[in-house]
Amino acid sequence: MQTSRVVLAVLFSSLVLSGELFAGDRFYAGEPLPPSQVALVMVGASCRLDALTLEGKPRADLVGKYKVELLPGQHRLCVNYRSGQSHSVGCADVSLNAQAGHTYLIHGSFPVGTGHWVPVVVDFAREEDYATGEDGERTKKRALKHFEGDRSPAKETTFRSGGQDLSIWR
Repeated sequence: MQTSRVVLAVLFSSLVLSGELFAGDRFYAGEPLPPSQVALVMVGASCRLDALTLEGKPRADLVGKYKVELLPGQHRLCVNYRSGQSHSVGCADVSLNAQAGHTYLIHGSFPVGTGHWVPVVVDFAREEDYATGEDGERTKKRALKHFEGDRSPAKETTFRSGGQDLSIWR
């Protein structure tokens, strides 16, 4: 266990020093596609993406991801919640049938009487959805900023720890 922590600390430090810790948010190869051909998934202020399972691929742990750009398809995201003293133990799986041209916002909700949080997915499929959806205007600004900015692909780092190969996406 101690060796794994040292390996992860060294890996994390080298990524920070190289400036490549948060490489990219695009999870498909080739040139960036127009927004009408991809799905953008973002999380609310108290959430974080911990893992992603792309359709037909093994689960990938994520580092520092608050948004991902995906090709359409059936994907699974593992979302973590932390706000002040409240936080989730592990992450909650969210199954998403990502549609081209859609922006999704995942945020936490606390149903009365349950004593725990649940992830809620809000689908912004049309322009008018931003006016009526929860946190719509802020989501629209974040999506526009994403598509106007650098849309570099995420990078996979593989390392060996405890006799097994592990990989993370950053």
